Amino acid sequence: MDELVGGFPHNNIIMRGNYRYMNNYKHFIKDISNKTKNNKIFVCLHDVYDNMNIGNICRSIFFFGGNTIFLKKKKKEGEKKNKIKIDTPILHSSVGASEFLDFFHVNHMANFMSEMKQNGFKIYSTGCLKGNRTSNNLIELKNVEISKSDRVLIILGNESKGLSENIMNQSDANIYINSVSNNEIINKDLPIESVNVTVDSLNGTYVHLPLTH
Repeated sequence: MDELVGGFPHNNIIMRGNYRYMNNYKHFIKDISNKTKNNKIFVCLHDVYDNMNIGNICRSIFFFGGNTIFLKKKKKEGEKKNKIKIDTPILHSSVGASEFLDFFHVNHMANFMSEMKQNGFKIYSTGCLKGNRTSNNLIELKNVEISKSDRVLIILGNESKGLSENIMNQSDANIYINSVSNNEIINKDLPIESVNVTVDSLNGTYVHLPLTH
């Protein structure tokens, strides 16, 4: 058994299980009343490919009472359009939290965002504060206020490319975290323009979003 599990702790227990799959987000839309009954804030990860990060985000979502995660990832060869397997490393790194979450995949972000808005969602995209960005809907995280009755979708991009301008423009607001380095950069050649997506999700989703009555 030691050889079978490659040195990982096993406690002399073997379990036979099946792969987990995620349905298309339209399944969420069909059951939206039940899905939003006890949870109002949801997370969508756009082109985040580090499965360890995704697993850690699952843990944060579950810890703060969430029940759902949306993933926009490129389809692998041979995968069906409406039934995509959840990568095993995501399940492992979530340390069991993923078992309590519903996974939904997104094929087309524009359609997904449009349908979520039609169902009463406010959409917040996340990004970096850059000097050349003059968007009217750019807002610092600490200034974001949401009502307890608001349905909120937060979209997080990967650390290399972030989110596209199309996604940012289609969002109701673009949230940024104003770090000390944005105001006082000791070495101007080494600015830090992003935080780890796991930290970003924790900050943006649950810690710094004040709920108003």
